[in-house]
Amino acid sequence: MVKFDSNRTYGIEIEMHWGRQQRPDASVVRDALRAAGLRATAPGYSHETRPSWKVVPDGSIGNGWELVSPILQGLDGREQLKTAMRAVKEIGATTSRSCGIHVHHGVHDFTAKELANIAEIYRNNEEVIDSLVAPSRRANGNMSLNPTYGRERWSSANITLPSTLTRFGPGLSSPR
Repeated sequence: MVKFDSNRTYGIEIEMHWGRQQRPDASVVRDALRAAGLRATAPGYSHETRPSWKVVPDGSIGNGWELVSPILQGLDGREQLKTAMRAVKEIGATTSRSCGIHVHHGVHDFTAKELANIAEIYRNNEEVIDSLVAPSRRANGNMSLNPTYGRERWSSANITLPSTLTRFGPGLSSPR
């Protein structure tokens, strides 16, 4: 079991929808988060990192919104996430196979070699990782989610990655 690193920062983007109900205005979602004690905004479409939760439109999901966390850390971040999920659930938000989630991990303390090791792990396990994603999320025309696109991307960029995985231990990588 992996131990929760309370020093690691992370961020989460969660797509949600309202099924057959009318989607509420973004301000309703924002206000529900605020009522739960969270800082929240509804700025419209934006990739700007903010110190608050934000409710933004997402073109990949109909009748819904994407909820983007601020940079979170440790157990406080996990509690904020639980609070946010309860708040949007209370106003009718739900998920389905058409929804996705992205988790961003802070890696400010990783060396270049450690980052290259992560890239190698991904490269060597890309098809397995893709198999964890619903086909409806893989086959929506997004080439970065196409299982064969990754291998072409790695070879066309002529990227050479180290074969040792010092941070993650032996046995996690097999050369292609």
